[in-house]
Amino acid sequence: DAYLIPLLERALERRAGRDDALRVRLLSRLAGALRDEWDMDHRSAVAAEAVAIARRLHDPVESVHALTARFWAISGPDSRDEMRSLADEVDLLVDATDDPERVIDARLMRLGLLTMLGSPAEEAERTMSAFARSVDRLREPAHFWYLGVAGIVFALARGDYAGLDERIHATRETARRVQDWDAEFSERLALYALARERGGLEATLPGIVAATIEAPGYHLFPPTRAWIEAELGRFDEAHATLAQILEVGLDRLPRDNGWLWTMLHIGEAAMALGDTATMTQVFEMLRPYTRLGAAAAGEIVAGPVGRVVGALASAL
Repeated sequence: DAYLIPLLERALERRAGRDDALRVRLLSRLAGALRDEWDMDHRSAVAAEAVAIARRLHDPVESVHALTARFWAISGPDSRDEMRSLADEVDLLVDATDDPERVIDARLMRLGLLTMLGSPAEEAERTMSAFARSVDRLREPAHFWYLGVAGIVFALARGDYAGLDERIHATRETARRVQDWDAEFSERLALYALARERGGLEATLPGIVAATIEAPGYHLFPPTRAWIEAELGRFDEAHATLAQILEVGLDRLPRDNGWLWTMLHIGEAAMALGDTATMTQVFEMLRPYTRLGAAAAGEIVAGPVGRVVGALASAL
């Protein structure tokens, strides 16, 4: 963000060396604003500083701000143990804050964990019900949007496809004035995920292709595009799209909360194209994560990682 990030950095320079609530808020906000950086170390360090100051202040509200920032700054498959620990700590703190926004922070962290770790259906339903009650209490439009997004994720997971395209469009409309940019790309991913299960992939391709240009920070769109092109038999286009991804290098892709989605789609595209070298590389990289779910930043899921690891093993 060419405007927000410099503004926050200038504010932090003015408050250098101060241990106070405002510095915690500024650092936490900066960690979120840096989410499109491919190198996760910067935002992780910024969030860690916010947590350290908040702990010295012994302020539960500021601690939740900082811990939430840390959770999303490090969110990814290699950080799941710390993410679970942060979510547990926030759950304990929100009871002392009496702040409905901080309660929603806690619920969103739990939903983020659910999409990666998976859970029994009963636990998912309990988490969704608690989140819905919190959203109804605060009545913030952006939260209504994410409540709709989470509902779509679980509907797809259950196979409840009837009328889901209408729900996807309606959810997008709830964010028209409050979170338009995010909602636009979330809708495209959801429509793709539905079409993958129910048919109609060709209609989703133009939106995914446009997203690779309009949202270069979302590294999950090019692999999705490559798989759709291969699935539709557009092999030359799929080869070209996959070649652009491989030129960056699979080992350089950020291991954030979209990495598993990205790698699954690269692996599936490579299988469709008979690219044995890429299949082998993806297989080895994904093997440690076979028990996890592949999420696109928590906004949609691609199912179990083990499904694609198994398919790669069979194909190889």
